[in-house]
Amino acid sequence: MVFLVYSQERLGAYGLSPTNIRDLLSARNIMMSGGQLDISGSSLHIDPSGAFKTPQDIANTVITMTNAGTPVYLRDLVDVIPS
Repeated sequence: MVFLVYSQERLGAYGLSPTNIRDLLSARNIMMSGGQLDISGSSLHIDPSGAFKTPQDIANTVITMTNAGTPVYLRDLVDVIPS
């Protein structure tokens, strides 16, 4: 389990809310199988990447971009604290 400690003012400065952060992280943290590809009698299982394995993976997620095009990482917006 990981806790995200945030300041509403800091998120607001980027036009974000806690709900936006949740939705962005959920979209990135893919846990389902990507399916199977059958080619010439051989099967290839597809596992999509994106699963968070460490708190640092979560902290290093790009959440938005500045007006200048610089990425804003989750670590720039919140404190990521492992339990």
